[in-house]
Amino acid sequence: MLTEYSTEWEDLYREIHDRLRTELAGLDVDIEPVGSRLVPGIYAKPVLDIMIRVPYDTRDKVDQVIIDMGLKKLAIAELDDRVFYRRWTSSGNPDLHIHIVNDEQWRTSHERHFRAQLLANHDLALSYSHMKRLLQTLSNGDPTTYNEAKTDFLTCLDTILSRFPAIN
Repeated sequence: MLTEYSTEWEDLYREIHDRLRTELAGLDVDIEPVGSRLVPGIYAKPVLDIMIRVPYDTRDKVDQVIIDMGLKKLAIAELDDRVFYRRWTSSGNPDLHIHIVNDEQWRTSHERHFRAQLLANHDLALSYSHMKRLLQTLSNGDPTTYNEAKTDFLTCLDTILSRFPAIN
């Protein structure tokens, strides 16, 4: 289910970011929101995605901090070698994902790059939002069908955007 943009998500991100910065003080990490949840004016899933670049030798410390925050580590094959955590609300819906990546994954992250494009180009952001809403309708709310169609759309969009270096 897609929901409208709300500044409440910005507040949640700041709260989590500040806690992570405090808990991980002294470690060489980078923390950033990814995905479209924090792109003003567009619809997105009601889940905040955060990516953290973590050197391999500090992953155990980061792992413990994230688990102590109430997230559960999950193995998701399509996420390559990254470590993925999810938190659920009391109603059983996910509301937070944290992705732990290495330097190379951070540098080449499609999620980070695409979010930057959405923030830089309001028309692109609105088009993406409209397409997600259409796909949700066409998929009758089936998450698997929606995600597969959205992946196809993003692949097509990447091809189109690669023709316009000023956007990239």
